[in-house]
Amino acid sequence: TATKSNDFRTIFLEFFEETSQLFAARSALTNTEGYCIFGRPEFYKLLASIAQKEHTKNSTVGVYTCGPQLMTTGLNDAIKRHNAGRLATPKSKVCTFKHFYQNFG
Repeated sequence: TATKSNDFRTIFLEFFEETSQLFAARSALTNTEGYCIFGRPEFYKLLASIAQKEHTKNSTVGVYTCGPQLMTTGLNDAIKRHNAGRLATPKSKVCTFKHFYQNFG
C-alpha cells in the first residue's frame, strides 16, 4: 500500500485487499486483477517505474489527470522532477512525461 493509516476502516480495507491479492490474485474491492491503492500514491516512484519499462526508447508518455487541484499539482511536480533528472541520460534512452489535466471546482 502507498500509505498506512491509523483509521480502523482503512486498516481493515487494506488488510482485506492484501489478503485477497495473496489468495486470489484479484482485488477484493473491484474484482479485477488490479490492485487498490489506499492513500496518495508516490507519484515519483510510479513515474520512475514506468520510465524504466520504456527506457530503451526515446519516448514521451502522456499522463492525464482529472481531480482535485492538490493531486494534479503533486503529480505535475513529480513529472517536472522526473523530466529534469532525465536530462543527464543519453537522448536515445530518454522517457519523458507530458501532463494533461482538468480540474473542476
